[in-house]
Amino acid sequence: MPNKIFCLERNDETVSSFYTLRDLILMINNLLTNENHINEDYIRENYTDLIQNIDNIEVIDENNGFKTIWGPNGNRRIPTDWKRRPLLANHYELVLYNIFIRVVGVANVQMQYQIDNIGHKYDFMINFNNQNYLIEFEGIGHFKLNPYGETVHPLEQLNNFNNPDFQLIIWPYWIQRCEQNLKVVLGDETYGLGAVWGATYFFNDFPWEDSNEIIKKLNSQFNIERNGEIGYIYGPDENRNYSEHPYIESKFLNNRATSWTIEKFIPKGTSNDIEDRNYWLPARLKIR
Repeated sequence: MPNKIFCLERNDETVSSFYTLRDLILMINNLLTNENHINEDYIRENYTDLIQNIDNIEVIDENNGFKTIWGPNGNRRIPTDWKRRPLLANHYELVLYNIFIRVVGVANVQMQYQIDNIGHKYDFMINFNNQNYLIEFEGIGHFKLNPYGETVHPLEQLNNFNNPDFQLIIWPYWIQRCEQNLKVVLGDETYGLGAVWGATYFFNDFPWEDSNEIIKKLNSQFNIERNGEIGYIYGPDENRNYSEHPYIESKFLNNRATSWTIEKFIPKGTSNDIEDRNYWLPARLKIR
């Protein structure tokens, strides 16, 4: 089994928040102007405190490292004027961009795309086989209440989108950032992949009473069901370097001092039917 490090060349198989310096440099340079390309020595000189070692491989963690290096805020980020326009402020989107161009080529991916140069800016527009796809990545923040107790319903944009020249795709954080999922959207693959590897914000935390239907509709864009359920998204997976989510052991099975129950993985709006509830649960937590 490969070590638990993301590999851009094998992104379907590798699920991790740790990036090798080689991949990090490659992904960053694809969105820097030519005269401002960086190398591994630049990372070591400027971010040595962010480098970790896994199996004698130098890696940078996504949230505590990649986020710091790419920005958007803070005086340690790569300078904005080094970056190509339009800007991708989010490091998650930077990973997606590099995955997308591997599938369809640089010329077929546009960032911060506006239809007819007006209105909402979509994260990406992909042209493939003479069809246009708009892709919006939605991180955990899109599924939480804001400080004022408000949030936008996750399906509002999808349900209200009406333009026959484009297909809108909402890519939520639990859909693995990999080529296979893009190929499902483009019609070149049948089944997609889900993965909740580092997240500690689970489906029952979503505030909407119809969260069950929200998640299923978003999942249907990528066809991530396996054997009629999705519990595999918590790992382990013999086809990926994807171990079991650590909370299953520490929070659910071994730590009786917490109030964690299987409800954490079951979204609001799910019926009390055992089959419906097991649909959401990893193997070790299924109701027998």
